[in-house]
Amino acid sequence: MSVNSKVALFPWDPESDIHRKTLVEQRVECSWHQEKVETEWRDRQVRGDKCIYWIVRIPSDESHLTSDIGKQPLEHAILQDTATSINAVPRQPTGKAFIPIGHISLDSKNPDAEHIDLDLPSDNVFWIKTFYVRHTIQGKGIGRAAMDEVEAMAAREPLLAKTLMLDTVHKDDQMNEEFARATGGGVPKMTNQEWYARRDYRLIKTVPNYYPILDKNGEVVWDIKAVFMRKDIAASSPGAGSMGNGRLFVPLEPPSALPGYLGSTSYSAILTEHRNEIPFEPEETQESTDSSAGLVVEPDRLQSGVDVLRFLYNLTVRDMLIARFYVRTWNIVVPKMVMDEILRSVRHIFTGFSDDPTAQLEELANQIFQNTSRPMQTHKSMSIEEYCTSFTGRNLRWEALGSIFTLCGMQLIITPDRDPDVTQALNDPGAKDRLLEQLTVISAVCLGFCDQTSSANELLAILQFSDTMLRTQQYGDSSYQAWRRLGDLVSTIYAAGLHLENNGAENCPFFLRQWRRRCFTGAFYMDKMIATFVGRPPLMNGRFCTLDAPLDLSDEVLVAGGDVLSKAISELDSAGWNREGILHPVSPIRLRYQLSVIREETLEVVLGTREQHNLVQKSEEIQAKSRAIWESAPDRLRYDRQANDEFHDGSLSIAYYYLDYLYTCFLLHRAVIKHTDTGQAELCDVSRRLLAIVIHMNTFRAPMIDLGRHFSWIVLTYGVPSASVLLLELLRQSHEPGPHAVPLPRAELVRNLSVFISFLSWVAAPGHGNYHTCKQAEKKLSHILDQILDPQPVQQHVVDDVTTGLDNFLNWSNYNTIWDFNTDSLPLAEGFAP
Repeated sequence: MSVNSKVALFPWDPESDIHRKTLVEQRVECSWHQEKVETEWRDRQVRGDKCIYWIVRIPSDESHLTSDIGKQPLEHAILQDTATSINAVPRQPTGKAFIPIGHISLDSKNPDAEHIDLDLPSDNVFWIKTFYVRHTIQGKGIGRAAMDEVEAMAAREPLLAKTLMLDTVHKDDQMNEEFARATGGGVPKMTNQEWYARRDYRLIKTVPNYYPILDKNGEVVWDIKAVFMRKDIAASSPGAGSMGNGRLFVPLEPPSALPGYLGSTSYSAILTEHRNEIPFEPEETQESTDSSAGLVVEPDRLQSGVDVLRFLYNLTVRDMLIARFYVRTWNIVVPKMVMDEILRSVRHIFTGFSDDPTAQLEELANQIFQNTSRPMQTHKSMSIEEYCTSFTGRNLRWEALGSIFTLCGMQLIITPDRDPDVTQALNDPGAKDRLLEQLTVISAVCLGFCDQTSSANELLAILQFSDTMLRTQQYGDSSYQAWRRLGDLVSTIYAAGLHLENNGAENCPFFLRQWRRRCFTGAFYMDKMIATFVGRPPLMNGRFCTLDAPLDLSDEVLVAGGDVLSKAISELDSAGWNREGILHPVSPIRLRYQLSVIREETLEVVLGTREQHNLVQKSEEIQAKSRAIWESAPDRLRYDRQANDEFHDGSLSIAYYYLDYLYTCFLLHRAVIKHTDTGQAELCDVSRRLLAIVIHMNTFRAPMIDLGRHFSWIVLTYGVPSASVLLLELLRQSHEPGPHAVPLPRAELVRNLSVFISFLSWVAAPGHGNYHTCKQAEKKLSHILDQILDPQPVQQHVVDDVTTGLDNFLNWSNYNTIWDFNTDSLPLAEGFAP
């Protein structure tokens, strides 16, 4: 599928006046069946035997169409996804705004053809009907992309179509000039029948006098022939590859591909461990060492590669965005000198292109596919220049290019809409969001190219890490897309052996071992944070990993090696931190990782299903380890050692680390209360501290950084659970005579909780991934605060501790199940009547 012509399909809403009006107008444009919209099609869409979809360009880059569509008011019709059902199955409309550039339907019935004797199976047959792309943008690949999408939809569950049918005008009639004039069109370069035949639809019947063609005045001009065409398809499966132009891509991975890291229980472990005892070593054949030689890339996949490269070629803001990313971001897994070399290589390649680079793009895309299908090779004495050369220039790989798109996307998210550099470069106030969507899609395309590579490597893991981060920021932290991407990342970490520090050390330079360790620790941290956020078991198990953190050294020292490296290592303190007070790119990663090791132990207690013995002692031991890590951390990374009025690019990250540290204590206190009914004061104390920090972080402001999406994550992860504990305790105390076992400063808490709840009303803008979650949290917490300020009558049995009623309300660490978002009623603590 062409990246630049990729489309999405949004269901037509038969109950919406604007949807019906727009469809009528598009049918008038194509001079066909406009009279059926308000009657027959509306009824059939509701019943589910007709399913009309709007064709919408994704990435939604309408900017280059402005010159074509500006002359026609209809093109500016902006619709919203409001359809509440499709195929007669209820659905939740997204409310997303879009510009329809055509429409297509996938129908389970074709009443007009029921009287015709057609050679069709008895079931799993669907009709592609009502297909139209606006005249002004025909010939731009939209029709092909729409057919790709609808065919893929038909093949997937729940439809599992086996046969697709369509009918269209016979090619001889469509080439008739009188017919073309009468219907308001022109003689096409290619007829519909020929176009469908190229997509493997075969003619099964010709029916004369099937279409009564009307002229613009509604008069019957003549009856023309119709052709019925059939295509047999197979339902797609996860392993079948991507659907492109109606054909399944053949997986690129050859049978002889390298399996990746093999551990001590693998089939080859014994021979590997006793390698020195084997008197001879079989020689590797050329086939085994270069199994991708002569790789043939399918035309559709090659075209997708060309489209990705063309997008990159036209992405003029790439260098500016990535430069800002490295200035303002502390969450860096890709070493800057590596990304600098990738960008330099891309600039050098593009500089040599002609005015029409199509042929050069095709040659480059093919070469990148060849390179990506080969395993990366390293050796002990490899220099940084040699390492970068292995995936740049003539060795350029999709893993490397994909990281450009993900880093640009992450920087674009925190770039304000008013940023002059971005607005001037894109020349469109709404272009930022469209570009972000494009970058996310193309990152996924690059990962799709890499899915068929012959081996796992650190570049692929880095791309998956960045793509997962990008998806959490764009689609929300509970995004299933992000969760699946995280699973892919963990699989790559294990398959590449990155979870073990000394794996392959004999063939790997020291700087690369450290960079691989940085990649592993970043993935380990992300795994624990997402697992905490959604309340699911972590995907990566530290019991099977080397848990040493990367050294607190600069990249320049790492690549220098020799005496420079040895001296720098000897000057680290006992905890592995540099003594100069310098903040290296790896420094934040070290602290985050160390805290995530403790978080894993905490999650075993909180989410584990085994019976907890000596829970209080276990909790104290974990907290003692956590305190030791925090106390050993350098002051430059400690929020509790910072001046409150100081803000810099790292302030938000420093606050993250302290919140992580405190939140581990929060989770452990809740576990203790759950099992022993003790420690309520400690839980409320840490909740107050968490809430105060979240509120203070709202004062962090930078003129050229948009912290909205990041702050919504903080509010939901740390603010909602802590606010919930405090609200429930205040609610209990408001219905109980004092003195209370947990003394709380009521006035202070009411002020802070009111401020926090107000955050939830604006912190995530409409369209952001966490928007709906924040709005629902605001609604529920406001309800509790209202009851605190205006108490309702109390039933006889009241809550007797802070955790009663929180079992269902808080559901431990997972804020997503704090409440049922589909109900309007608040799950109050037992004993209270609303």
